[in-house]
Amino acid sequence: MSGALALLPLREADAPRCGPKAASLAALVKQGLAVPAGLCLPFASYRAAGAATAARARAELTVDAQSLAAVVAALGDRVVVRSSASCEDAEGFSAAGIFESVLGVELGAEGGGARLGRAIAMVWASLGSPAARALLADAGRSVQDEAMAVLIQRQLDARLGGHALLHADGYLEIEAVRGHPSALASGSADPERLGLARDEEPAARWRALVELLRRAALEGAACELEWLVDGRGVPWLLQRRPLRSAPDERDRPHVELDEADAARSLGRRWIWDREHNPDPLSPAHASLMQELASAERTRVVDGYLYYADDTVPPSGEGGAAMGDGAAAAAALGQAELW
Repeated sequence: MSGALALLPLREADAPRCGPKAASLAALVKQGLAVPAGLCLPFASYRAAGAATAARARAELTVDAQSLAAVVAALGDRVVVRSSASCEDAEGFSAAGIFESVLGVELGAEGGGARLGRAIAMVWASLGSPAARALLADAGRSVQDEAMAVLIQRQLDARLGGHALLHADGYLEIEAVRGHPSALASGSADPERLGLARDEEPAARWRALVELLRRAALEGAACELEWLVDGRGVPWLLQRRPLRSAPDERDRPHVELDEADAARSLGRRWIWDREHNPDPLSPAHASLMQELASAERTRVVDGYLYYADDTVPPSGEGGAAMGDGAAAAAALGQAELW
């Protein structure tokens, strides 16, 4: 494997060599939009490592990563190491939250090369995780037919972060938390929410972010965006993926499960995970989700995946749903997130 760790500038990444996720970021860079500086380790490196014995692959990755770190250090003292699998964000396939991302990999201190090598190995290994295998099997795909590229990007200090859904008609839904958007995926933070029609203006401090998100739109198609706002108040794009089916019933995005036996005891408002899992889960995928996820945060009801929203009270207890555009905009516009 020695010498196989050849990096590409992020703007040169394409789907055949680096996967749809990296290619989407490259397209954003070429649009002149704000994306953290980065490099990409293509599929060829993953395949070379797979051809080696496990012991030899680990040894050579450690050696190669020392020289790799010297190149990557141009991005800064801290980097984030992210997945870009051949299946990730591919048409008809969603793998949100399945593959590994390693935040805050320190390059400046002694041992930076070893830390970078371990992070790359973790991302590679996530392609063979039980969750990934089950998801691929549900889609009629196999780990053996896939490959894992690795994105290495400058780590930004995040004041705010989150996700956004941009509908084909221009309607924008934003979820925001303090700090890095990974807190949303992990369920460790509850978001503020904002819904804006195409021509609606947010509070002044959100305008730069909203402008960036709208500029990242996919013409005629809905998409999901991941973003952060750095310590200077500058917004950045971290990911753009197409949505297989745009959410409908926008006036009722918070799905009440009080009538479902499985959810009644918790007395919460639950949200259908339609941006990532718009279709019913297969029995194998549903079983895996129930085994891996906390029952207090995630539930499978009638085959569909839901997650708990502790920030919005159930019906009858006050509070606004995201679909109440004016109320949601006012709530986020007055929020003390920054």
